[in-house]
Amino acid sequence: MKTPVSDQASKIDLIEHLNQDHRDDILLIAQVYADCQHANSVVITDLFEEGVDIAITLDNGEEQPAFVPFQIRGDIEEKLLFLAYTAMAKQGRPLSDSRRHFFSVLDTQMLTPNLLRLTVSSDQPLPEKSPAYAYGFLLKVLEQAPKQPTTQANDQPAKKSRWQQFFDLALLWVMKKLSPKQRQKVIQSMNKGIRYYTLQSAWKSTPDSAFCDRGFIDIFLHGDTAGSQWARSLKAGDIIASRVEHEDKHENLHSGKALLIADETAYPALLGLLECWQNPLPAHVILLGEQAQDQAYFNEDNLHNTDITLHIHCPPEEQGERVIQALPEVPDFTTVWGACEKDAAKAIRMHLRNEWKIKGDENRVKAYWAQQ
Repeated sequence: MKTPVSDQASKIDLIEHLNQDHRDDILLIAQVYADCQHANSVVITDLFEEGVDIAITLDNGEEQPAFVPFQIRGDIEEKLLFLAYTAMAKQGRPLSDSRRHFFSVLDTQMLTPNLLRLTVSSDQPLPEKSPAYAYGFLLKVLEQAPKQPTTQANDQPAKKSRWQQFFDLALLWVMKKLSPKQRQKVIQSMNKGIRYYTLQSAWKSTPDSAFCDRGFIDIFLHGDTAGSQWARSLKAGDIIASRVEHEDKHENLHSGKALLIADETAYPALLGLLECWQNPLPAHVILLGEQAQDQAYFNEDNLHNTDITLHIHCPPEEQGERVIQALPEVPDFTTVWGACEKDAAKAIRMHLRNEWKIKGDENRVKAYWAQQ
């Protein structure tokens, strides 16, 4: 039996988000639960209360459908997350500590009243010309960098020990028995103390360097939040570490008329996109922010790849509606990338889909943070 999800708009929103930003997780689910080791790519085609329909493209180009049932009760996002976690555990992949990366802080600089730039060095390769690439930093400072082998930026994490794999499977068994509220607390605790910040750019320290070993990490300071306090405390000589990495997907921007939307947390990502612009057409840009001074992060030089640029100054809770009202001022766009507060991103994304018919991979508006 397949019971339709009652909130169809949210279902479509979730399917598009997963197919855009979590392709590896969906592929892993197909490999484990659809017993399809030769899957080349996988997309979600529909969601039901009992499970998920997926379409699998095999290595030989053949396509086959599959239905993967959920294993727990709860909301749809929670059920899908649990599927991904259990698939990772069954394949011996860690539920946490998936990829550590260590950085030495060389310098700190305030670019605007609330935007901090860290200049860092790395003994591991930093991705070159990869706009909006983000690291999930642990909110701590290490006394010295541990020794580590040089690896490629896209290397896969090593297999876990049998003991760690047993622990993860046991944890998932316990989570399966918990109430949705208790389960959410466990998931939050696993990610406690991690904040995602953008690698704005990377370069080689010398012409003879084998890889990019220098970078800018630009951070928007959110008042007295834990992440902001940590960032403010950093100084030259500190060693910091990330536990996870995220590569942004924005292939849609390479053709068509693009609209870019960003609040302060996404300014570094937006700047990277503009610096690596490959589209022959200039982009429309909507800059969001509470304080006009922080929009000084951009100038005429780094906005040269833009057509119409709108500046909106208002609290985060008003930004979704203000962007929707401003869309008629940036006509003829066919593809969108955006990043801002969670509720604002959802409102913009759904409005673009329903009113402007910007759908699927052309509608990449995502949440970078959520109001408490």
